[in-house]
Amino acid sequence: MMSDAGDGVDIPEHLLGLLQGFELALETAGENFWARRIGEIRAAIAVGDPYAVQRLFTSFGGSGSLNDLQLEGDVRRMSSEIYLIAKETWHQIRHAN
Repeated sequence: MMSDAGDGVDIPEHLLGLLQGFELALETAGENFWARRIGEIRAAIAVGDPYAVQRLFTSFGGSGSLNDLQLEGDVRRMSSEIYLIAKETWHQIRHAN
């Protein structure tokens, strides 16, 4: 676990690795906007910005979101895992203290 995500909430260490792989997969697929956005979020999470987790979580909802991308196979599974981690971690951050 990697701590210091705000209010003592731990962020799963493998999230950064997942985000790095996802960023590369998005870039390879030509989804440059989302690749850059994921890279920015990953960097912010790495330095302990708890609101970066919120940005990650909300990137999956609404029109034009990550959920609208046509992802397949391993990339889709990676996206789903990232979403679940972001959802749970953001929930923990919001309810800390």
